[in-house]
Amino acid sequence: MHGDGIDGAQRPAISLVVSTIGRPEALGRLLASLLDEFDELGGPRGPGVAAAGGVELELVVVDQDPQQRCLAVLQAAGLPFPWRHLTSGLGASVGRNVGLAAARGAIIGFPDDNAWFTGRTLASVLAVFAARPELGIVCGRQLTADGHPSMLRWAPTARAVTRANHHRTSIASTMFLRRRALEAIPWFNEDLGVGTATWYGACEESDLLLRAIYAGAPAWYEPDIVVLQDDPRDEPTPEFRTKMLRYGCGQGRLWRLHRVRAPHVAALLGRKVVKVLQLLARRQVAGAGDELAWIHGALCGLVDRPPRAFAGRPTTSLAPGAAPPGPPPGWGQHGDGEAPAGVPVDASTGVELVDRPPPEDGLAVNRGRGQW
Repeated sequence: MHGDGIDGAQRPAISLVVSTIGRPEALGRLLASLLDEFDELGGPRGPGVAAAGGVELELVVVDQDPQQRCLAVLQAAGLPFPWRHLTSGLGASVGRNVGLAAARGAIIGFPDDNAWFTGRTLASVLAVFAARPELGIVCGRQLTADGHPSMLRWAPTARAVTRANHHRTSIASTMFLRRRALEAIPWFNEDLGVGTATWYGACEESDLLLRAIYAGAPAWYEPDIVVLQDDPRDEPTPEFRTKMLRYGCGQGRLWRLHRVRAPHVAALLGRKVVKVLQLLARRQVAGAGDELAWIHGALCGLVDRPPRAFAGRPTTSLAPGAAPPGPPPGWGQHGDGEAPAGVPVDASTGVELVDRPPPEDGLAVNRGRGQW
């Protein structure tokens, strides 16, 4: 473990947990954007200085590269806020859980290593949390550098995040959770996500988000909060179709775990089919094939039967009888205050901000350990 300027006396307002493997250049871009974020928060420059206009920022990087190339990038960046460099086993969920155990912030975010911030992202996140103390989760919107939607068909207006709309209002890099929302639930499901040993290659953040909502943490989507990230569909690599297949498998697994109703699944799959037809009409055959791979994977994940390409992969990485990862003893001692009483309601609509869990799911990974 390596780090700079972190000790038990410091209590950062916001921690960023980044799981990375083999992309030091991308991490460098993220670090450069964090310097702009720090300036916007009003922080003085100088190694080891944590306070940014009264707001403390902390970075926890979990490097899964055997060569540990990201450590040199961190050391050379001259970051004016505390940071840690940790290592872990493979998988984005594994890395984030390791980073979470070390994070000290009252608010915690999970930017991908190839994401970056606008210079106003974190200030906007903190402003929403300050104005809405009843919220447990704030989600922003992800755009490309030229301002186009990245990865999702993002909702255009602010709204409560629910089981019905989370696929248009959240993705890992845009999610920020209060510490107490993470104290109430098991953390990232290590059977889901990029790099996992299983064949479920996505939706680990959606699973975490939904379980936090079920435990009572109100979630809000604010599209004015922007995180930047390239959309891999704009310049697909030769391996992209296999990735889309795994992403689809993760999506289907999420539907199965959370007992998403058949009409909702059918509507989402129907939109994908329409997109395939649109791509074919434009003679974009490769893109249509990528979307079909996603659909194939989603159906496989939904019925829990791996596609032929992933035959033989395990369905879980947990040892028999092992509990899902969660807060270690003492992790909650750096909490961010008492939760408001009662069920929060959006004042503008009168709609409850707390979603209800699927009935009788029978899955420990979906059950909260406490109440918001």
